[in-house]
Amino acid sequence: MGIPEALPLLLEVVCDESLNVILRHEAVVGLGAIGSNQEDVVAALRQYAKCEHPEVAETCEVALGRIEWLHDGRAQTETPPPSRFPNIDAAPSYNTEDVDALCSILVDNERPVFDRYRAMYQLRNIGTPEAVNALAKGMRDRAAASSLSHARCHSSGFKSKSILLRHEIATVLGQLRAEEAVEFIYERTSDLSEHGMVRHECCEALAAIGTDRCYDILREFSEDKDEVVRDSCVAGLGMDHICLCLSK
Repeated sequence: MGIPEALPLLLEVVCDESLNVILRHEAVVGLGAIGSNQEDVVAALRQYAKCEHPEVAETCEVALGRIEWLHDGRAQTETPPPSRFPNIDAAPSYNTEDVDALCSILVDNERPVFDRYRAMYQLRNIGTPEAVNALAKGMRDRAAASSLSHARCHSSGFKSKSILLRHEIATVLGQLRAEEAVEFIYERTSDLSEHGMVRHECCEALAAIGTDRCYDILREFSEDKDEVVRDSCVAGLGMDHICLCLSK
């Protein structure tokens, strides 16, 4: 459940509106991982779920969703499937192997982001080429759609309106080390109109996948105008250098 002793510091970061929104986003992630429903935590999350910065607001929605799930009885009655990934997911996975149904939830802009996260994590857990394709296509276009069939997920080039969801899709593709998703990730990285948080996470995913093509892309954007993107590329290339040294 995380470290409850960190709650005061995390709350301080979340509530400090002078700080970088990505830092505040990460602090909210920490609150969700700890899962405490103490009054000041819930009050802060509800307050900033209405703030003007979607990076923070949507993360607060997801954190509140997880805290409610943990404490309203569903955590005792639902059984999320086991995950081979060691991190604490921001939302519990749905317990279904139905890629079609999960894809429909993932691409539905009318569903709460918390529900879409649950579908996304279970697609990651399934990890088949079909599931990876559903995730990758979730990054591709800005065309909004709801109640799409899985077949249309493949043909519509859907991309979520949610910055937070797009960034987390990149994260899970990196976790899967999904080589078949590299070109989808490249599309988002090379789109300079894409949010920096999404492009940053794409760079981290490329570093995790770690093919020659991935490192070529990281070199391409290693002097990007966005400092977070640039630093992510440099860090990813540094990991490549470390791996090469260790392999000798």
